[in-house]
Amino acid sequence: MIAGMERVRRPGRSPFVHLHVHSNYSLMSGASRVDEIVQAAALLGFGALALTDTNALHGAVPFYQACEAAGIRPILGAEIEVGGVRAVLLARDLEGYRALCRIVTARQLDGDFR
Repeated sequence: MIAGMERVRRPGRSPFVHLHVHSNYSLMSGASRVDEIVQAAALLGFGALALTDTNALHGAVPFYQACEAAGIRPILGAEIEVGGVRAVLLARDLEGYRALCRIVTARQLDGDFR
């Protein structure tokens, strides 16, 4: 539990959706664990939440499972960084997730990835 979150619980579902969230799987830019992020989102009444770790999908499965358990729609994504340029990519469906997996893998394996 994130300290103090129990006091800010909002009733109902929030129309606001975070589409750029880093977990501890984003080295040097995220500190919270996936379960802590999802728990905070549930307490705030979020109906959906995205996970967009940098150049990785390491937290995708635990994030998806935690969101499903909390009744939150999981949005899987990644922030891809190439040569100082960053882009947040979000998967719309299973086909999009597969494409995202291919992009992240290519980014990791290809030193000249563009």
